[in-house]
Amino acid sequence: MEFPPRKVVCFHFVPRSGSNLLADLIWQTGQLGHPLKYFSSVNHADLMTRFGSTEEMISARTTQNGLFSFKWNSDFEKIPFAGEIYERLKPQHHILVDRRDVRAQTMSFAKSRKTGQWVTTTSSKMERRRRDVTQLELLRARLRLWMIRTATSSYQKTRNVNVLAVDYEDLLEAPKETLSRIFGHCGETPPADLPTKAVNMVKSRP
Repeated sequence: MEFPPRKVVCFHFVPRSGSNLLADLIWQTGQLGHPLKYFSSVNHADLMTRFGSTEEMISARTTQNGLFSFKWNSDFEKIPFAGEIYERLKPQHHILVDRRDVRAQTMSFAKSRKTGQWVTTTSSKMERRRRDVTQLELLRARLRLWMIRTATSSYQKTRNVNVLAVDYEDLLEAPKETLSRIFGHCGETPPADLPTKAVNMVKSRP
C-alpha cells in the first residue's frame, strides 16, 4: 500500500476496556486496519527495526481499501515522535473505548499493574493469590484511570473531534451491532459477513 492512507481512524482507549479484543475483531473484518499501539516507545522501536520507517510500517498495516487505524492512549502525548506522527496522519475518525463497570475495570487495572500481565489468561489459585491487590493499590489504580480518562477527554476537546463512544459491555452484549456502529461512524460499509468466529468467541466469554 502507498503512503499516506486514504483514511485514518484513531482508537482512543482507557486501559482494561477490551481494546485488544476490539482490535482483533476489527482486524478480522479486513477493512478497518489493525488498531494497535504502534506509537508507544517500545512498540515503535521494534516496528522500526522490522519495517525501517514509519511510512513503511503504516503502509504494511493499511488494509487493501486504504484504511489505517491505530490505538492512542493519553500517555502517548508525552512522546515527541508520537505527537508528530499523529499530526502528520491527522485521523479523520475517532473512537473512544471505555468501560461502564468502573469497579471491575479498576480491579483489573490494579492487578495488571501489579503483575505486569496485561493479557487475560486462566490462572491457578496460587497465581490468583499473587494478583490480590491492597486497598492502596486499588486507590492508585482508580486515580490513574481517572487521570487517563480526563486527559483523553481534554485531548479530544482541544482538537474538536467527533468521537464515537464504545464500551466494553457493548462489545460483549452486541458485538455485531457494535462493529456496525464503528463502521458507520468511519463512513465505511461493514462486510456482509462480520467475523462469526470472533463474535462467537466474544459471546462465550465469562
